[in-house]
Amino acid sequence: MIQFLVEAVLITMVGAILGIIAGILLSWLISVGANAAGFHWIFSIPLKAFVVSLIFAFACGIFFGVYPAKRAARLDPIEALRKE
Repeated sequence: MIQFLVEAVLITMVGAILGIIAGILLSWLISVGANAAGFHWIFSIPLKAFVVSLIFAFACGIFFGVYPAKRAARLDPIEALRKE
């Protein structure tokens, strides 16, 4: 069960990091576009946003990884392979 939970959390963390990178890039592009259009937007991302997003992603990974992990841990390996 721990193996399935670790896998779920790692996949979630990779997704969170890629999402943070995409969000930063999109925010920067919007800021550059707005500045080119004559607005004066400052590109700023608070550290708290990183922390909250990583904690939320970690919580989602744990929450949505527990049920499948429990279910997979209960399976008999021979029966699981026979069904596939």
